[in-house]
Amino acid sequence: MSEAIDRMDYTFRNMQSGEHDWPNSCEGDMLRIAYREITRLRKLTKWQPIATAPKDRTYVMTWGEGGCRVAAWCVMTGQWRCGSIVNYSPTHWMPLPSPPETNGKADDAQ
Repeated sequence: MSEAIDRMDYTFRNMQSGEHDWPNSCEGDMLRIAYREITRLRKLTKWQPIATAPKDRTYVMTWGEGGCRVAAWCVMTGQWRCGSIVNYSPTHWMPLPSPPETNGKADDAQ
């Protein structure tokens, strides 16, 4: 699956750069939508620099000393908060996955 997505991404990048023309049809519109969605999903599944993380108390997956941890930015202290860990300074982050579905609905029970 990843190889197919990589090939699509390569093709879409060439189309965007002008090397190839986008089809002028509904098919072209669908290709543009698919390309934007692939780009969005790839960002969600890659580690990003911590400077780009949300600082609105949203819990995110972080990477720093000690490995992977779930943390949130604390507005009051201006620091990342990860349980009782003091002075936690992650270097990277990514969004948490969606909760599992139960009976067709997201299970938010924690």
